[in-house]
Amino acid sequence: MQVEIFCLCHQARVGARNLISIIDVFDMLKGTAEGGIVQPFVVVSVIRVYRKDRGKHTITIHCKDKDGMPLLTPIPDTYDLIEFPNESTLWCYTGNMGRAGLKIGTYHFSIVVDGKPLAHTPLYVVQEKT
Repeated sequence: MQVEIFCLCHQARVGARNLISIIDVFDMLKGTAEGGIVQPFVVVSVIRVYRKDRGKHTITIHCKDKDGMPLLTPIPDTYDLIEFPNESTLWCYTGNMGRAGLKIGTYHFSIVVDGKPLAHTPLYVVQEKT
């Protein structure tokens, strides 16, 4: 398995034939000291899987604060990857963060497959200037 894309964005949609549209990729959001950030966002991963990777795999998104403390309870999803029209295919996975309520600070998102972290990206929540 190989991560092709791992990012945070405002919108993502996986359509027919596993085509993915990703809109407004970012690593920084503005928030207020009182409420943090309130706009929803999406965590996107696109992983290349090869025929040798066939079978059941469990994927989770992790979010930790700057000290490594988990902020969200990871909800595992299990997939049985069996259809490979070619030597490899793309596995698109998105996680909607809703109104996460993250405060001002630095956060680390990672994508974990079968207990193994494959990629990570930071999110910087900075004070919105008034």
